[in-house]
Amino acid sequence: MAANEILVHLTPENEASRLNALYQYEILDTTAEAGFDNIALLASALFDSPEAHICFVDEHDVFYKASTGTSKTGRTPRANSLCAHSILSTEITTFCERQKISDDIAFYVAAPIINKDGFALGTLAVSDHKPHQEATGQQLNMLGMLASLIVEKLETRLADKKIALTYNERLRTLAHDIKNPVTSISLYAQLLGSKEMNKEKVFSMAERIDNSIKRIEEKLNNLFI
Repeated sequence: MAANEILVHLTPENEASRLNALYQYEILDTTAEAGFDNIALLASALFDSPEAHICFVDEHDVFYKASTGTSKTGRTPRANSLCAHSILSTEITTFCERQKISDDIAFYVAAPIINKDGFALGTLAVSDHKPHQEATGQQLNMLGMLASLIVEKLETRLADKKIALTYNERLRTLAHDIKNPVTSISLYAQLLGSKEMNKEKVFSMAERIDNSIKRIEEKLNNLFI
């Protein structure tokens, strides 16, 4: 791609659906995570480039999840962003010509981060203020593989969050369900200690306590099914 082509900011045709797909991962504005940082470091080493970053393209800004060197952090305006341009294609964007793309970038390679539904969420990119030789096929393939690892991490984070939400809901249900049998046990214990009872009533009360305990045990066992 020519430099002037790269610096033109466009919006994907499926932008609304793409943003919905991005938001479901709840990755924007999150703190640094070692798994993403390590992928950025690997990309930097792969191209012997000081700058590498994982970014996600929001509606008006680009959020940098991981960066190496002096790469940008936090958010930056989406307008004229190289990453924002790179999500327009499913192919890897490369610029390795011996002329600068901008005042501070002379080398740029970016693999789009495409989720299982085909939406480009952002990019894994490397850049340098100095020109590089053209990237090899092996380098480009490996960069694509690293971008796929990012998708796997996103899906794992999402699955873990859903599991946690489901588990918390089951705990709330459990707390509600065992409230009645616990209250019953407490009342039966108070009755047993408050007055004398004949043997039949004691046995009857003990049976009720035992039944309440069994109900609690059943609820606890169902929690792990």
